[in-house]
Amino acid sequence: MTGTGPLAGHADTPRYHLPLAGVTQFHADIGWLIGGLAIALALGLRLSGAGRTQLRAAWIVLGGVLAQGAIGYAQYFSHLPAGLVWVHVTMAVSLWVCVLWLFFTVSAGYPAVREQSSLVSTVPQTEREPADR
Repeated sequence: MTGTGPLAGHADTPRYHLPLAGVTQFHADIGWLIGGLAIALALGLRLSGAGRTQLRAAWIVLGGVLAQGAIGYAQYFSHLPAGLVWVHVTMAVSLWVCVLWLFFTVSAGYPAVREQSSLVSTVPQTEREPADR
C-alpha cells in the first residue's frame, strides 16, 4: 500500500496513480489469504505432533496476523489515522520476526533441512534432540 495512500511520505512525494479503494481491497484479500494459511499451519503443526516451541511460535504468528487484520480494519474504518498506520507497520515488522522464528524452530527439527542448508553445513551431525528444549 505504501505510495498509494495519503500518508506516503511528504505532501510533495509522488503517489502511485492507483485507486485507493482497489489497493485497499487487494491488501485485505492478501491479509485474508495469509490468515487462512496461518490457521492451516497452526492446525497442521498441532495435528502432526510438533513440539511445544513450534506450536507456540505458530500460535504467536497466528495471533499477530489476527492483530494485523484488526488494526487494518480499524485503519480503514477510521480513515487512516497516522498513528494506526505506524502501529500497523511496526507490527508488520514484528510479525516478520515471528515468522522467521517459526521457520527456524520448525526447520531445526528436521535433519533433511539441516543437511541441505549451507548455513549449518559445517556443524557436525549429532543426535537429534527434542525441539521442545
